[in-house]
Amino acid sequence: MEKGFVIAFEGGEGSGKSTALPIFEQRLKEKGFKVKTYAEPGGTDYAQTVREVFFNNPDLSVKAAVHLMNSQRQDNIDTIIKPYIEDGYIVLIDRFVASTIVYQGILSNKLGDLEDKDAQFDWVMDHVVTHDHVVFFFDCPPEVSMSRLSKRDGNNHFDDLSLDKHRLIYNGYKDVLDNVANNASFRASDFGRIVTEIGIVPHAPGCIGVNTIDACDSIAWVRQQLNKSVDDLVDLLAK
Repeated sequence: MEKGFVIAFEGGEGSGKSTALPIFEQRLKEKGFKVKTYAEPGGTDYAQTVREVFFNNPDLSVKAAVHLMNSQRQDNIDTIIKPYIEDGYIVLIDRFVASTIVYQGILSNKLGDLEDKDAQFDWVMDHVVTHDHVVFFFDCPPEVSMSRLSKRDGNNHFDDLSLDKHRLIYNGYKDVLDNVANNASFRASDFGRIVTEIGIVPHAPGCIGVNTIDACDSIAWVRQQLNKSVDDLVDLLAK
């Protein structure tokens, strides 16, 4: 593969994406792919500094939070994504563009000098820094994901949100990704779009395809879906 591409793992708190990402990474490597992974916010040294600021300051305004996320994302695009893609890597990211739109554009009620929630959503959509990517959406309703959160260590303030807010996050992802063709598995047309680099989907900027993972069941079932996705990818790129 001469040129690589980006796959972003997206989903709410406790959806299992962070647990699944190293499983997917290992499977890709077993199939001969070169892989680079990181989590947003984070990646470069600067982005890791932003991560500390972001998680230690829950009262940031919407605009401040988006500018922080954009600055670290741009550094990652320049320092990691572009050079690694040119070298044929698949770049796997734990959270990307959709997370900024959902958490700052839909979840936050800190309107600041923005008129209302619609204005807030539009502002975030207009200011988010994007890069072409495929999304793996980990579909796990909050009633299931919250039971997982109660069992894990090192919670951040997002983990401790109410059920209603976790529902906002879950439904927000589904709304943001609705305009992208949601597939149980990859189709040739999805990766055709990656190769030819044709247009992005308006409601999820930069996203050129979504692979929905049923994340409600066991890790074994998630692993089975991820393995199939890698096998499909190998078949498509071989054509």
